[in-house]
Amino acid sequence: HAPKLLSTAREKALLMQQMNVDALFMLLFTQETARMSEHAFFGQLHAQLHIYCVVVGYNYRFGRDGRGDAETVRRFGRRMGFGVEVLPPYEINGAAVSSTRVRAALAAGELDEAAQLCGRAYTLHGTVMQGKQVGRTIGVPTANIDVAHEKLLPANGVYVAMLEVESGKYGAVCNIGERPTFADGRGTTVEAHALDCRKNLYGQTAEVTLLARLRAEKKFADKEALHAQIEKDVGAARAYLKKNILFPGKNSGR
Repeated sequence: HAPKLLSTAREKALLMQQMNVDALFMLLFTQETARMSEHAFFGQLHAQLHIYCVVVGYNYRFGRDGRGDAETVRRFGRRMGFGVEVLPPYEINGAAVSSTRVRAALAAGELDEAAQLCGRAYTLHGTVMQGKQVGRTIGVPTANIDVAHEKLLPANGVYVAMLEVESGKYGAVCNIGERPTFADGRGTTVEAHALDCRKNLYGQTAEVTLLARLRAEKKFADKEALHAQIEKDVGAARAYLKKNILFPGKNSGR
C-alpha cells in the first residue's frame, strides 16, 4: 500500500553522487528493521557508524510505529555524544514542500510546479527494451523504457523530454500511457522518440528528463491520424527545445 517513489534508491544515489557525497550507506528496510524500537534503531546506527552529527527534518519519524521523532533524536544525541541538527520546513508559495505536493503536481501533469518543488526536472530511469515496434511501422521509432515499477509516473500524456543514453543525448517526444489507439493490453508504458536519432538503443541505460507536457493521451481512428498528430508533437517539441534550452534538434554527440 506504500505510495510510488519520487526517487528510487538508485536515483537517490545518483543525486548524492552529483552533490559530491564521499560515501553512502543505505539501510535496507526489512520486517526486522520495522519492528525495532527507536532506542534499538539509533543504538545500532551509533554502534556501527560512530555518528558525529545527525541531520533530520522537523517531521522525522522513526522506530516501531513511528514512536521516535526529532526531539527523540536530540535526547539520543545528548546521551550518546553526537550533534543534532533539525531542519525547519522549507516553504514555497506559503506552504511546506512535501512529497504529497510533488505527487499532486505530477498527477496533474504540472511539470513546472513539480520541478519548482523538487529543485530539478523530474526524471525517469530505466533500460531500453525491445517492444512491438509499432512506432517503427509508422516512421516514428520509439525507445521503450523499462522504468522500475515502484517509480511514480506523471499523468498520462505526451511530453517534451531529453533522452540521455550511453551513446548520446537527444531531444525527445515521450509518451506515457496505455497506447489506446492500439489497445495491446501492455498497461502503462514509457516510450521516447529521440529526435534525429537512427541508432539502435536496445539494452542501453536511459535517463528521461521530462520538460513540458504537450497534451493528454488520446485514442486516434487509425495509424494515419496518429502519425499526423505525432508529427505535430515533434514540431512542438523542437520549438520548445530550441526556445528554452538552445537545443537545435540534432544529436549533441559525446
